Amino acid sequence: MSGADRPPRTLPPVQRSWRLLVLTLGLALPSVLSCSSQEAPSPEAAPPTSVAPGDPAALEPLVLDEAPTGFTVAADDVGRTGATDLAAAAGDAGDPGAAEALSDAGFVRGWQRLWVSDDDEDELFLIVYEFADAGGATAFFDRTAGEPAKEGGEGVFDVPGLPGAVGLDGGGDGLSVAAVIATTGPYLVQVIGNGPDPGPSRGTVVALVSAQVERLTS
Repeated sequence: MSGADRPPRTLPPVQRSWRLLVLTLGLALPSVLSCSSQEAPSPEAAPPTSVAPGDPAALEPLVLDEAPTGFTVAADDVGRTGATDLAAAAGDAGDPGAAEALSDAGFVRGWQRLWVSDDDEDELFLIVYEFADAGGATAFFDRTAGEPAKEGGEGVFDVPGLPGAVGLDGGGDGLSVAAVIATTGPYLVQVIGNGPDPGPSRGTVVALVSAQVERLTS
């Protein structure tokens, strides 16, 4: 299904509340979160001006499919996951400038995965975007997470073993969220865990990001 034909994501109550929570904390991640309106990156990280979009299915073999302990992979129609083209990625971002930003950064393709805990309480989202080169991945990372990472603030944490990655956790109204965004080569990797308190642990989210980065670099 193309991005233009892709139906709007219908978020369960936990995800809707969690989205608002993360935006309130000030770190806007792509996909299920809104992109920030930050200016373009510095010239030394300048992305390509155009790139032919690729078949998202070509990325799937590089995306983790093993379920973390205590979780089961959900069908793609549950969380509107799976293949993600530019239009779908921009639509998920909910930002009028997202399509242009992704295109300018050299977005090639994306893939998303959702795991749900065995008690149906917690969720883990994995999002992998491939860009034309490392500069493009860095450019989009900077647009979404670079400035909040520099400014720090409540909930922002360092990610052990993944230099340059940004983590965020927080909570409110009985919900908990932990999220990490990282880059490796031309790839941008995000994992977002959410659920009723205490929710997925920071360690679970970090471990999943690390495993995905290792898959992409092995």
